[in-house]
Amino acid sequence: MNHLKKLGLMALALTAVMAVAGVASASASQFTASSTGIGITGGQTTEHVFSVEGSEVTCETAEFTGETESTASANQKAHPAYSGCTAFGFAAAEVDTTGCDYNFDANGSAALEGCTNGYITINVESIFNTRCHVKVHDGEANSAINGISYTDNGGTVTVTAAANNISAEIVTSTGFCPLTVGTSNTAKYSGSTLVTPASGSIGWDA
Repeated sequence: MNHLKKLGLMALALTAVMAVAGVASASASQFTASSTGIGITGGQTTEHVFSVEGSEVTCETAEFTGETESTASANQKAHPAYSGCTAFGFAAAEVDTTGCDYNFDANGSAALEGCTNGYITINVESIFNTRCHVKVHDGEANSAINGISYTDNGGTVTVTAAANNISAEIVTSTGFCPLTVGTSNTAKYSGSTLVTPASGSIGWDA
């Protein structure tokens, strides 16, 4: 019986070691840079689309700016700015990202941080008392935004989003706004961005 107990304890210990090794392996990805303080910019290479309740927001320009904080790090921040936007079928929509940063995790997620209002806002005002007002938060229940992947291009990095767990709070929906007041935890964001450094190089190591 003692022999069986020892075998059981050994098996548990081995399982724990394997679990720790798995966590270490899963967290090995990192962003790299030739030096700290390099300015980085990103522009969309495929159209960025935000979708809530099947209604979309697209913008002519989606730009991201930041700077490298380390030569090797699991995280990298970038400030998003959107212009020339059409939202929920209406042109001249406003997407306010004041103070916001996406904090990208090298292992495949992102968090929305630092927003002056606590969130990104999308506003549409049109004829016949039409108004859509949406607050965009992190992932469901303040979790990380999922579905982020990276491609190292040898000096630049392509960031691709295929998120489907974004929390969107629909505050106002009047007139012809197609949304329903309430919260959706399955809003989506898709699109690819090429991130380039002002000098030197940046990269992503899996």
